[in-house]
Amino acid sequence: PASAPSPPATLSAATAAAFLKGEIVLTDACVKRLLKLATDEGDATKKTETIGGGGGSSGGAPLLRVSVDGGGCSGFQYQFSLDSSAGIGPTDKVFESGGAKVVVDDISFEFLKGATVDYVEEMIKSSFAVSNNPNSQSSCGCGTSFAAK
Repeated sequence: PASAPSPPATLSAATAAAFLKGEIVLTDACVKRLLKLATDEGDATKKTETIGGGGGSSGGAPLLRVSVDGGGCSGFQYQFSLDSSAGIGPTDKVFESGGAKVVVDDISFEFLKGATVDYVEEMIKSSFAVSNNPNSQSSCGCGTSFAAK
């Protein structure tokens, strides 16, 4: 039987542990932002039910779906979208921290195993981002695309 791959020597202890366990790390900023989005969606649903009398979203709190697609300036690119718990498929992997959930499909997971999902606020933009990806050989300057190892 083949042995499990060892993590690259350049990884932090937390990222190396996540890599070995087959997990994705969620930063505190990512968790905080997802919980805020869940709160905002809950408030909007209550307003819809009060004003329109109809039901709001029945899919549950939003979760972050992270996927990898071909393209970008380095060969592969990260895609982020908000989904509901009703959108979790049978082969999806769910990672949870502090009540926040990130979902990754099984194919994208092979490119994201051991990576960190963060929420970054900069002067010109705020967005979710993947960092410390042990499966990435290099990435572009904008941080949304990468070359796989």
